[in-house]
Amino acid sequence: MRIQTSDARRHLILLTGIVLLNLPLLLAIMTISHSGSTLSQYGLQLSWGGEFVENVSRMLFSKAGFSGAITAWSMLYNSFVTGAGFAIATTLLSFLAAYALTYFRLATAGPIFAVLMATMMLPLEMRILPTYQVAVDLGLYNTYTGIVLPLVASAIAVFYFRQFFRSVPDEILEAAMIDGAGPIKFLTTVLVPMSLQVIATIFTIMFITGWNQYLWPLIITSDEEYFTLVRGMTFVGRTSISGLVLIVLALLPPACLVILCRKLLMKGLFDGGH
Repeated sequence: MRIQTSDARRHLILLTGIVLLNLPLLLAIMTISHSGSTLSQYGLQLSWGGEFVENVSRMLFSKAGFSGAITAWSMLYNSFVTGAGFAIATTLLSFLAAYALTYFRLATAGPIFAVLMATMMLPLEMRILPTYQVAVDLGLYNTYTGIVLPLVASAIAVFYFRQFFRSVPDEILEAAMIDGAGPIKFLTTVLVPMSLQVIATIFTIMFITGWNQYLWPLIITSDEEYFTLVRGMTFVGRTSISGLVLIVLALLPPACLVILCRKLLMKGLFDGGH
């Protein structure tokens, strides 16, 4: 039996979900516009105060930390480097790995793919100590490379790209070979344009994953110069005005990326990249 739902009811359900999902953000933004004493005395606010610009400006430009060099701008930059570097490296590596496993007809492609999938069953915490030791031995401690490089291998990204490549008709590969396209030309002129939606999907997911990383940057860095926004929240306190400013700042770039890539994301996630 099919349940008939009116457009008004569907829109009401969607609006209710939007309000519930965005209520914490709204509370944070409203509270930022009040003084710290108001927050400590009355808690989160749903009314607009008059100190929003002052509070945000103070957090963006004032220096803090033991070295006196931490600002919200520096933490924002570190988060962007971590997120963008992680997304670019992971997307590129996964794309090439899936391409090799799908089109090079390797005899060991099956076992290699099985090993990759097995890594999905191992949580990051189980790999922390050996990964940390390798990174330190390579001189990657307190570097952006050390934050990004050890995490770029992603089995789920390889799986997603491989599944898309397997859905590409063999006739396209045969036509490219007849036209004289080699592996590199087939990759750059055929697969990359066809995979734009999938690339955008993986890039966005990995950017958000890298942006929200807390445990690994905490372990691989001790210099305040490399503090990210997520780490800064624990440093300044998540229940203070400064912490709420960092929460809003930490949310804006990933949200903007999702909004900008929403059409590609919908196609990549639900239409198989076509």
